[in-house]
Parts: sequence; structure tokens; C-alpha cells
Amino acid sequence: MGQNETHIRNTMDARGCSWEDPHVTLGDVKGNGTCVIREGFNVTLTPYHDICNHTISIPSAPGFEYILRSPRGTWFACMKDITPCVSSTKFSSICILVHILPQIYLFRGTEGRAHLLGTRRSHRAVPILIPLLIGLGFAGSAAIGTAGLITSHQNLRNLEVLIDADLRHLTASITTLQDQVDSLAEMVLQNRRGLDLLFLKERGLCAALGETCCFYANKSGVVRDSLALVRKNIEEREKNRQASESWYQRMYTWSPWMTALLSALAGPVILLFLGLLVGPCILNALVKFVKQKISEIKILALRRTYAHLDTDETESRI
Repeated sequence: MGQNETHIRNTMDARGCSWEDPHVTLGDVKGNGTCVIREGFNVTLTPYHDICNHTISIPSAPGFEYILRSPRGTWFACMKDITPCVSSTKFSSICILVHILPQIYLFRGTEGRAHLLGTRRSHRAVPILIPLLIGLGFAGSAAIGTAGLITSHQNLRNLEVLIDADLRHLTASITTLQDQVDSLAEMVLQNRRGLDLLFLKERGLCAALGETCCFYANKSGVVRDSLALVRKNIEEREKNRQASESWYQRMYTWSPWMTALLSALAGPVILLFLGLLVGPCILNALVKFVKQKISEIKILALRRTYAHLDTDETESRI
């Protein structure tokens, strides 16, 4: 994306420009922006003259390096690559000041490591409540996803039923049309036989007209066989649907909203059941652990209160 900037900072420090590093190539530029050209270069001869709203010319003086640094967040898009700086000694012909979308940042050496370490440290400080919320979220998402899959499957089955119903209507309509064609053909053939009897002395209708006789080829049997095959396939699909339909799908057909509600509540209910099942065991283990620690603390307190008797000294006194 082209960027307009009339004041671009000139610097003598080339550090951070990194011309030797590989750059991301830029195929085309959208919009208008500021163009930086070599002194004496004709912009009108390039295909970029419509993009340049403002032009900055870099003087070329022997023994002197003139460097332009792009503002923060922008780049110079040149003929073959992009660069953060433009130098009079390493400059070819024309560069355009652009914004790159999405924004790209290049890190070198320790800067990249520091950026990655900072990202990792920020992810380490996670509250303890987060895993519980994530677990509940996963359970709810799984339940909603299951309900969505079942709903989509049921919608596909409903669509298949509607398609089969439409095919039945089409086959019935085609059968009716075929019956009409057969009836019309029988009527035409009957009229043909009557005309042949009328023109019997002239050896038939075709001889009387002096034309070649036409014959009717009845292929209605092929159409009827195809329609019978379509009906057979529809009946087989209907039987397969009824055989593969589970009790859950039958319940969904009976009450879709109840099935969706049960699917949404299934995950939290299962987690609650597992918590009630395993929770007492964990609580008992925790209570035993606390009692053990309290007993150890009491023993330590008693040992500090009462000193041990010297066995040899006691026996001598007795």
C-alpha cells in the first residue's frame, strides 16, 4: 500500500539497514505514495509514474553516501526487493515508500530470540482457573458440535427424503406423458389403417399420395423400464434409511428441540457425574493427607515441650 510522506529523515548511520540480508520481494504496489529516484532518472518512462504523488531525488556525489531511512512502520519498495533504507551508493533507479499489509517485522540475532522468549514468558503466567474453564469449554463445544453434526446429518436425510419425493412426482408425470404418447400413437395408427382401406383401390394411402410410406417405431418400453428402475432405487433407499435409523434419530424426528437441548447438556452433565464419582475419593485422600500432616506437627510440638530423659543417669539414681 503506497504511503505519502514529504519529510523522510536523512542519516549518515547505515546500521540497521541490513542490505545484505534476504528481503521479501514485492510484486506490485496498490495506491499512491512517495517515490525516491536517483538524480537524473526519468519517472515517466516507468510503469510507476501514476503511483508517484511526490518525488524525492537522491543526489549522487563521489565519495559521499546519502542515506534515507523510512519512517517507522514503512518500507521502501524497490525494483527487486524491499529495504528500510535507501543509499545513493546502493540505489538502482526508483523506490516507493509503502505500507506492507499485513505488517511484517524483521528481527535479527538476539532481537528475535528476545521476542520469542518474551512471548513464551507471557504464556507461562496462566491462572489456575484457566484449565477448568478450558475443560468446561471443551465439554460444551463437544456437546454443541455433536448436536450440530447430528442436526446436519438429519438435515441431509430430510433433503434425501425430499429428493426421493420429487423423483416420485417426476416419474408419475413422465408415466402419464408416456401413456398420452402411446394413446396418440394408437389413434394415429388407427387412422392410418382407415385411410389405407379408403385408398385400397389405389394400393393404399402412400401409393395414392405418391410418397414413401412412414412406419412408427414404438420405444415406450425403454422409458417404462427406466422409470421402473428409478422407482426400485427409491424404494431401496427408503428401506436403507429405515434400517439405519437409530433411536436417537427417531427421537430427533419426534422432537428436534428436545434432542438439541439434551445434546447441549450432555457434556456438563457427564463432567458433573464424573466429579461426583471421583470427587469423594479425592476429598478423602486430601483429608487423610491433612490429618497426617497435623499429627506430625503435634508430635514435633510435644517433642519440643518434653525433653528426653538420660537413661544412664536415671538408673544410677535408682
